[in-house]
Amino acid sequence: MISIFFLCHRYQSPFFQAFFLRRCASHKMFKMNGFWERTFYLATFILQGFSFLKSRAYTITHWLPIIRLRKA
Repeated sequence: MISIFFLCHRYQSPFFQAFFLRRCASHKMFKMNGFWERTFYLATFILQGFSFLKSRAYTITHWLPIIRLRKA
Protein backbone atom coordinates (compact mmCIF):
# COMPACT_ATOMS: atom_id res chain seq x y z
CA MET A 1 0.00 0.00 0.00
CA ILE A 2 2.80 2.42 0.87
CA SER A 3 4.69 1.58 -2.30
CA ILE A 4 1.57 2.36 -4.36
CA PHE A 5 1.31 5.73 -2.61
CA PHE A 6 4.94 6.63 -3.40
CA LEU A 7 4.62 5.39 -6.97
CA CYS A 8 1.52 7.52 -7.54
CA HIS A 9 3.19 10.51 -5.91
CA ARG A 10 6.27 10.08 -8.09
CA TYR A 11 4.26 10.45 -11.29
CA GLN A 12 1.51 12.80 -10.17
CA SER A 13 3.81 15.46 -8.74
CA PRO A 14 5.60 16.26 -12.04
CA PHE A 15 2.31 15.98 -13.94
CA PHE A 16 0.64 18.65 -11.83
CA GLN A 17 3.71 20.86 -12.04
CA ALA A 18 3.87 20.55 -15.82
CA PHE A 19 0.14 20.75 -16.40
CA PHE A 20 -0.97 23.40 -13.94
CA LEU A 21 2.04 25.56 -13.14
CA ARG A 22 3.78 25.53 -16.50
CA ARG A 23 1.00 25.34 -19.06
CA CYS A 24 -1.80 27.11 -17.22
CA ALA A 25 -0.10 29.63 -14.93
CA SER A 26 3.12 30.44 -16.72
CA HIS A 27 2.28 30.19 -20.42
CA LYS A 28 -1.50 30.75 -20.20
CA MET A 29 -2.06 28.05 -22.83
CA PHE A 30 -5.61 27.61 -21.63
CA LYS A 31 -8.05 29.03 -19.12
CA MET A 32 -9.82 27.02 -16.43
CA ASN A 33 -12.97 27.95 -14.60
CA GLY A 34 -12.68 28.74 -10.90
CA PHE A 35 -13.56 25.26 -9.63
CA TRP A 36 -10.94 23.45 -11.70
CA GLU A 37 -8.29 26.06 -11.04
CA ARG A 38 -8.78 25.71 -7.26
CA THR A 39 -8.83 21.92 -7.59
CA PHE A 40 -5.55 21.81 -9.50
CA TYR A 41 -4.02 24.41 -7.19
CA LEU A 42 -4.88 22.31 -4.13
CA ALA A 43 -3.70 19.07 -5.76
CA THR A 44 -0.42 20.73 -6.76
CA PHE A 45 0.00 22.11 -3.25
CA ILE A 46 -0.56 18.68 -1.67
CA LEU A 47 1.65 16.78 -4.11
CA GLN A 48 4.52 19.27 -4.22
CA GLY A 49 4.76 19.65 -0.45
CA PHE A 50 7.64 21.88 0.62
CA SER A 51 8.70 22.35 -3.02
CA PHE A 52 5.43 24.11 -3.89
CA LEU A 53 5.65 27.52 -5.52
CA LYS A 54 2.65 29.77 -5.95
CA SER A 55 1.56 30.27 -9.54
CA ARG A 56 2.87 33.84 -9.65
CA ALA A 57 6.26 32.89 -8.22
CA TYR A 58 6.60 30.01 -10.68
CA THR A 59 5.78 32.34 -13.57
CA ILE A 60 8.42 34.85 -12.48
CA THR A 61 11.13 32.21 -12.02
CA HIS A 62 10.20 30.66 -15.35
CA TRP A 63 10.27 33.89 -17.39
CA LEU A 64 13.15 35.72 -15.67
CA PRO A 65 15.98 33.90 -17.53
CA ILE A 66 14.19 34.43 -20.85
CA ILE A 67 13.82 38.16 -20.21
CA ARG A 68 17.49 38.44 -19.24
CA LEU A 69 18.57 36.69 -22.43
CA ARG A 70 16.52 39.06 -24.57
CA LYS A 71 18.12 42.12 -22.93
CA ALA A 72 21.65 40.88 -23.51
